[in-house]
Amino acid sequence: MDTPRKQRQPDPERQQLILTRNRQTHGMVLAAMLLFLVLLFGLINLLRPKSTFSENENRKLSAYPKPTLASIADGSFMSSLESAFSDQFFGRDRWIESKLRMDTFLGRRESNGVYLCDDRYLMEIPSAPDPAVLGKTLNAMNNFAVRHNDLNISAMIVPNASYVMRDHLPKNAPAHNQQEDLFSIEQTLSPYMQFIDVTQALKNHVRDGVFYRTDHHWTSLGACFAFEAAAEKLGIATPLTDYSIHILANDFEGTLASKSGRHGVTDTVTAYEALGSDVSYYVIYDSAQEKAGSMFVSSALDTKDKYTVFFGGNHPLVTLKTTANTGKVLLLFKDSYANCFVQFLIPYYDQIVMVDPRYYYDNADQLITQRAVTDVLFLYNDSTFIADTALSDTLNAGLRSAE
Repeated sequence: MDTPRKQRQPDPERQQLILTRNRQTHGMVLAAMLLFLVLLFGLINLLRPKSTFSENENRKLSAYPKPTLASIADGSFMSSLESAFSDQFFGRDRWIESKLRMDTFLGRRESNGVYLCDDRYLMEIPSAPDPAVLGKTLNAMNNFAVRHNDLNISAMIVPNASYVMRDHLPKNAPAHNQQEDLFSIEQTLSPYMQFIDVTQALKNHVRDGVFYRTDHHWTSLGACFAFEAAAEKLGIATPLTDYSIHILANDFEGTLASKSGRHGVTDTVTAYEALGSDVSYYVIYDSAQEKAGSMFVSSALDTKDKYTVFFGGNHPLVTLKTTANTGKVLLLFKDSYANCFVQFLIPYYDQIVMVDPRYYYDNADQLITQRAVTDVLFLYNDSTFIADTALSDTLNAGLRSAE
């Protein structure tokens, strides 16, 4: 009868060594895969065509900077490189959408600087002003008003949705109170010009849709209510209040949808035609030396940013010439909020001269003389106005040329 063989007992030290080697091998494989993916994405980012503008977010994208000794020394090179890498990252929009899904799953109601609000509204998180920047702008406006005290000068700074619709914000969401901005701005400007506050007019009609759900602009309806509230101060004694409303698009998905990654909601873009007005007009795009028979650019409705249907977006200098025959010429310093507001001004001015200081580099004082301006309106939304650095340069250009 055979004697059973004794089973060999496992060597604990050998088993531990095998486990350690397996872990090291797995770790090296994972590290190699991670390094490969990093290098692959880096190579794709370097080789793929660089974008200069994001149609989804309606903004310029950062370009890769060229290193210099000065920029490396002061740290600006690394900061610019980080911004460029973020803007140019392969599949950026998809990553933003994926991040939103994860944030939503975790209960967060903010994505990439945008609050996800009640009633499916998206609102930009407002920032507090830099006192030095805002002070420079207000000082330039007051000096301008002193130089042109023979003109009817007004300022309308429009609060954004985050203030007008504050009750729609996520519960306990930190948000700068723009009422403080408007109070400070009014106190500084009112000794020199009329300040037009349209806050209450917008608040009274929140449920009617005075702001887009997916974009940072106000709607034509919001601009209409603001115009009716501002008309008397603008010297328009009997404004027309009946309109024919035309739907230009009902599939507008604005820049806040792209910025936040939240999709599935669309807005309607409308145009208002005053009933009882026989005033006609045409548009001159001065910088491009082009003319058009309407302020509405239909080709923009085939693009992502359908808000650019108003004048095709922003331009340095645009002139509307009308048959109003009122003897009044309006100089309008503006941001993009004014683009849809102008449709309500057409029946009341012989000319409306629109200047966007972000792109306009000529002498505003000379423009007043050349166009025989009688009225001036500063029209901005609060978020743009408090951070603006271009308006003061435009208003002070006449002072520099006179030196």
